[in-house]
Amino acid sequence: MIRFSRLGLFLSGLAILLILFYLQRLFVYKHSQFTYGIVIYDQTVEDEENEVEMDLYYYIGMNAYHKKVMENTSLANQNVVVRYFPKKPYKGKIYTPARFWLVDALWMLFPLMLWTAFVFTLLNEDMKLEIDWREHL
Repeated sequence: MIRFSRLGLFLSGLAILLILFYLQRLFVYKHSQFTYGIVIYDQTVEDEENEVEMDLYYYIGMNAYHKKVMENTSLANQNVVVRYFPKKPYKGKIYTPARFWLVDALWMLFPLMLWTAFVFTLLNEDMKLEIDWREHL
């Protein structure tokens, strides 16, 4: 028989969410390919850091790809690493480890909020969840 307290149930759910997030990001990373590209911004770059529409150019094999991107002016006219899927090379994205791992981690906030609400509102503090797996064998 397995017994979970409210905190134990919350922490085990959090661990499952983190593992699923890591596996999803690892799957995307392993199935992606990388190339180099350049972000072109035709106008003069001001000192302020703003997001503006720029052109991303990159080559894969003998094919050239062009894509409009909204990026910070600090990337204007800079070389960048581009991540793409081999089946959809025209959907390349600028790759940085922080953007790939941390920004996408923000999407975990919604399931984490639902899980927290479920555990801490529906279960009383002294309530324990019991799972008896022996009965079903």
